[in-house]
Amino acid sequence: MIMSAVPFAVTLFIIYRGGVLDNFWFWCFTYSGKYVSRFSLMDGISRFKTMAPRTAGHFTVFWISGVIGFFMLIYKQRQKERLFILLFFLFSFLSVFPGFYFREHYFVLIIPAISITAAYCIEHLASAPVMKSWYKMLPIAVLLMGMLFTFTVQGELYFKLAPDEVSRKVYGLNPFVESVKIAEYLKSHAREGDRIAILGSEPQILFYSGIHSATGYIYMYGLMEDQPFNLQMQHGMTGEIEKNRPAFIVFVNIPASWLPAANAPLYIFDWATKYVAENYILTGVVDLIYYDNIVYKFDAEALNYIPWSKCYVCIYRRKDNG
Repeated sequence: MIMSAVPFAVTLFIIYRGGVLDNFWFWCFTYSGKYVSRFSLMDGISRFKTMAPRTAGHFTVFWISGVIGFFMLIYKQRQKERLFILLFFLFSFLSVFPGFYFREHYFVLIIPAISITAAYCIEHLASAPVMKSWYKMLPIAVLLMGMLFTFTVQGELYFKLAPDEVSRKVYGLNPFVESVKIAEYLKSHAREGDRIAILGSEPQILFYSGIHSATGYIYMYGLMEDQPFNLQMQHGMTGEIEKNRPAFIVFVNIPASWLPAANAPLYIFDWATKYVAENYILTGVVDLIYYDNIVYKFDAEALNYIPWSKCYVCIYRRKDNG
């Protein structure tokens, strides 16, 4: 117990010396406590029933094999790796549970464990001594049929489409592909030491551009959730932007980049409208009209351009940074 507390104490001391203990405590304990207590157990069960089949999708045969393999291992005797695999599966499964959100990408955490138990299931059935020789091929045949079905249904994603096309097909009009070109524009126009603020949940732009953020808030979902700190967080973000005076502001007018709750405060939008109008000029518009119709307008061309779509990204340059 003492030994496990030492790394935590050292970490707290380093964070305290860095002057960010309040932020650390807020994000790791205060806000996170509210984040994971939003849904009740019954809500969680209902969400799991909905999300688990959707996540399994075309890979259902593999997930079922993994679950069967897990229960096989419970009753397996004299298996050296048995305890490790069971615990690995159990804790991987529990890692999906915090908050009872069960979003599809959370299930990535359990895929390695499912793969191991699914392999064990197939291997155990194929080598069972009670099975007739031709029956032993049945589990392998089921596995191959599952693979064939998956590759047939999703063959376009695996074998035909380019990476950009896969992103568009999977994520729709979320601006992942466009972020590269937006980042290239920012990188080519930014000066050394410049910062940018992204009003939207697109931190990949920071990565692609190599420019630091003017605020610690790099995604907006927490600011728009139904939780008691949403307005406080909106004020925190806007205060950091006003203090650091970023050279560029990127405003992402795409619903999936915000996902506001019905009763979420809209202060940040009112603030942005006023602050941008007073301090920035429009230098870029990316209009996501349709999957294969994306319009880019930069510099002079952007000034008078009116987006056709309800999904677009605007780039603003600070007036005194020209």
